[in-house]
This record gives sequence, C-alpha cells and structure tokens, in this order.
Amino acid sequence: MRYARMGLGLLVAVLLALAGSAGAAPPPLVVALAWERYQAPNGAGTDHVTYGNGRFAVVGENGSVLASDDGRGWRLVHQEPITRLEGVGAVPGWLASGLHAVAYGGGRFVAVGNPWFLVLTSPDGETWDYSYQWQGERTQGRRELVAVTYGAGRFVAIGNDSGAGFASQIITSVDGRNWTHSEIIEGVTLHAVTHDGTQFVAVGRAVNPQRGVVWTSGDGVTWTPALVDLPPLRSVAYSQGRFVAVSSWPETDLFTSSDGASWERQPVPFDFSVDRVMAAGGFFFLQGVGSSEPTPVAFSKDGLHWVRSEVPVALQSLAVADGELVGAGSGGALLVLRPCGRFIDLPATDGACAAVRELEAAGVIAGYPDGTFRPEAKVSRAEVAKLLTLALGADPRPGAPVPFADAQVHWAAEQGYIQAAVSARILSGYPDGTFRPDAPVTRAEVDKLVAGASGLAEEVGGPRLEPDQQVTRAEAAILLRNLADGER
Repeated sequence: MRYARMGLGLLVAVLLALAGSAGAAPPPLVVALAWERYQAPNGAGTDHVTYGNGRFAVVGENGSVLASDDGRGWRLVHQEPITRLEGVGAVPGWLASGLHAVAYGGGRFVAVGNPWFLVLTSPDGETWDYSYQWQGERTQGRRELVAVTYGAGRFVAIGNDSGAGFASQIITSVDGRNWTHSEIIEGVTLHAVTHDGTQFVAVGRAVNPQRGVVWTSGDGVTWTPALVDLPPLRSVAYSQGRFVAVSSWPETDLFTSSDGASWERQPVPFDFSVDRVMAAGGFFFLQGVGSSEPTPVAFSKDGLHWVRSEVPVALQSLAVADGELVGAGSGGALLVLRPCGRFIDLPATDGACAAVRELEAAGVIAGYPDGTFRPEAKVSRAEVAKLLTLALGADPRPGAPVPFADAQVHWAAEQGYIQAAVSARILSGYPDGTFRPDAPVTRAEVDKLVAGASGLAEEVGGPRLEPDQQVTRAEAAILLRNLADGER
C-alpha cells in the first residue's frame, strides 16, 4: 500500500478513531451475525460438534454421526445399530441409542452417550468403532454419558446413573479405547466438563439439598470438590484465562472464575433465560432457552461484557477451524459463521472486509474490546474532531473554554479535541450555537475533510459514494484504504 500518499500519521489517527476510542458510543443492544444455515442429511441428530484431523464431526441424540470437511457439506458416516444391545440383558424400553457429546484429542475422536455409558471412537471421523459400555447390572433406569473433553493427554467423560439413586461417575482414557472408572460421586448430577490447559473442571448439582457443585482435577483421575455456595449449575466453558458457568434454575445466574475453585457472580445483562454456555474462536456464547426461530444469544470476549444477538435456531455446541465457527443446532440444523478476521460482526463476504483486513495487518486498525467492528455504526462529528486534530499534529486543548452548550460535558470536549478542531478551523459550530458532537457526518463531509487534511483533491470519493448519506465505519474503512492506495 502507498501510505506515503496519504501520510501515515493521518491514516493512523483516522483509523484509531474508527477503532472505538474512549468515549465512543456504547455498543448496540443487538448485533447481527451472518450465520449460514444448512440441514443435516438423513434425519441425523445434531447435538454436539467438534473438529480435528481436518474434519468436523457431529453426533446426535439418535445415535448418528455426521462428518464434513468444510462445515457445509455433510455426510452420514455412522448410525449406531440397535442390534448391538441384543443378548446383553437389555431392559425393554431402554434400547434407544443416543450420542450426546464428541471430542478430539491425541489423534482420535471420541463420542459418548447412552445407553449404559456408550463410547464410540474413530481415528479419522469417518469410521467409528464400539469402544466401551456400562459393565454393571442392566436395570431399568437412565445411565448415560453426557459430556467428554480432552486435556493433559487424557479423555475425561462424565456420566450419570439414576437407576438406584442419583450418582455421577467419571471415566478416563488415554487412548479413547481403554477406559477406567476414576470417580463415583453419590447424590450428584454432573452436567458439563471442560479443560483449561492445566486442570479439568466439572459442574452440576447436588440432589439433596439442591445446590451447585464444582469438582476439579489436575489429571482427570483424582478429583476434589470445590467449596462453593452456588445454585445448581447447568453448563461451563473456558476461554482465554476464564471459566464461565451458568445456572438456569430457578432463574439464570452467571458466574466466572480464574482458577475453577473461587467463583464470582456477575450481572446478567440480558433479558432471556440461558440454556448453556459455549466457547469457540476466542468467544463465549450464551444460548437462550427455547426452540423459537430465531433464538436469543449473547457473546463475549472476556465473559464479563456481553453483546446481544440472535441465531437462526438454538445452538447446542460450537467448534472452530480456520477462523470459521460451526454450530450444531436444534432440529438437525448446522450453522456456519465466517467472520472477517477477528471481527465477529463483519462477514468475510462483506465488501469492506478486504479493506479492514489490509488496514488491520498494517497495525493501524482495531475493533472494539468485545470483538465487534460495528460496520453499520455511524461516524460522529466528535470522532472527526479527534481524528483530524491528531492528523494535523495539533495539540488537544483540555480545559479550554467550550463555546457550545451541547458539547461542554462531552468526552471530545473533556479531552480537548473539539476546542482544538475549532481553533484550527477544521470544524465549526452551527448557526444556532450548537456543535452536535454525536451527529453523524455525511460521506461527502468525511471525504472533504480527510482529502483536505491530506492535500488530496476534495472530490476524491465524494460523488461516487452518494455524498449526502451518513458514512458508516465500514464505508470509512473503504474510503481510507482507497485514499491510502491513491485510488479515485
């Protein structure tokens, strides 16, 4: 890119302002995400997804396994046969197979489910073999594995036994084929397990009295209960140094932890009940309860600050590969989200993506801390005051008198950018004595101001971009890239 034509100082200043400076407008209540929707073939279930060895694998409640190389074209590669249960003392009414979770690690896929702690394994996601099943007495009651993860060179799966009083069991394997019972926890139902690179954390509920439980383990074999005072926990996920756990009984509660042992309750910044929490691609996702289409969801980079959105159908789980998020959804739906780099709300197919990625690679653009770029957000007069003050090398003038009643307590005035811009005659107020700092600027105004400050002709980009329309952040990025390239 020919940055010299525009001037690196101007470009940096412009893009820093576009990247979400302190005092910029708060995030929108709802951010649209460009999910693509596909449907599972052959009526297969879509309960859980993972990625490994260049392939996505999805398992379902009906004992099916799907495989895909790109998250879009899916094929049924396994259907758990009912004949496997014949002749082994099966109890009528408890024959149906179901796969609830799948994980990849150590060069192998492992899927778990029911009945009686069913485990399947595969080296490639295509060919699946029977691995393990409950070895105890087969009495009427639900015994099933509900979750599996991989860490520290070991698979860890958690299961529940409601046949003779509630109890949870944890089984482990280093190869996905040979399994050992590592823990039996009486009076507890575990729902989810995750690994943070150092330890395993499992969450659930104690049956009597009803309360939340957290169990931790460094090796997956020896487990220790954490001393917590929490409501029954439904789900847990880990990303970038933080665990997030949720409870949906009797109402949604949100908790975070840096070590898996000490937990803090967080404000719930959304108006829907949460079914589960997931982590993929550096984001947490909170999926709302229900089967409506679309369903509410919230996402966060840090587990503390959340942005509201929607998905076409309820997400059951998420996996990531090559920057794309693939979700297993309810009703056999499979979802794909292809963001522009690390900006989750800017699709890779958007016309501004190439400009945004080029400028980001040059180290002169960044998104908001929540991982959004907000391409449709408008650029305000206050932001223009800041970027052009910096571009021209003028010093901000905090503390200088502000001649506009509507801007005296605005962030751009407190930081001195409005005073500096007015003093340098970059911007002026309106005849009624106002500055209107949060008013959006038009494409022609941005074009004229940037072009004038950089010494280019004023008409660059203006007539071509419908000058009376309010400029968005995505459009500004395209304009800036074009100016930097010297395009007309």
